[in-house]
Amino acid sequence: KNSLGFVTKKSSQTIKISKKAKIAAMQDKQATTDANTGPQQESATVPLIDIGTTTDHGDSMTPSRSTSQALVAALQNSGFALVRSPLLTPELQAKVLDAASSFLASPSSSSNDEEKPVVDVITHPTDPKVYAMLDSTDQYDLVAPGIIREYVEALQSIKMDILRHIA
Repeated sequence: KNSLGFVTKKSSQTIKISKKAKIAAMQDKQATTDANTGPQQESATVPLIDIGTTTDHGDSMTPSRSTSQALVAALQNSGFALVRSPLLTPELQAKVLDAASSFLASPSSSSNDEEKPVVDVITHPTDPKVYAMLDSTDQYDLVAPGIIREYVEALQSIKMDILRHIA
C-alpha cells in the first residue's frame, strides 16, 4: 500500500542536521582523530547531481556514464546526493504545493458532509503541520484533478532514472 503525505509548510533549500546527528558526527570525528593521532578534515557537502532523464527517449534509455559515475561517487563518498531532474519543474512543484495547501486548508475533504471524509486531514496539537495520507491512486483526483497524478508520475520516473544511473 503506497501512501503520499502532504505538508503545508514549504521546505527550505538548507539542509538541517539534527542535534543527535551532530553529536554522533563529533564523536566519530573524535574517535577518528584519536585513532589516527591527528585531526581529520570534516566535510558537510552534499553533492547536487543533474541527472537529466532516461525516460521516454525511445532507444536512449541508457543514462550518461559521467552522470552515473558522479551519482555513484556522491553516494559512496558522502552517503547522500541532491538530485535535480527536468521532470520535476518549479511550475509542477508550485502547482502541487498550492493544490495540497488548498486541500489541507479546506474545511472538509469529503464528497458529502454526512459521510465520513474520504481523505482524513490530520492535525497534531503541538505540531503546526497538517497532512493527509493518500492510500491509493484513486484519491489523487480528490485533492486536485490531474495535478497529484502528474507529480507522482514525475517522481516515479525520476526514481527509475536514479536506479538506471546506479545500476
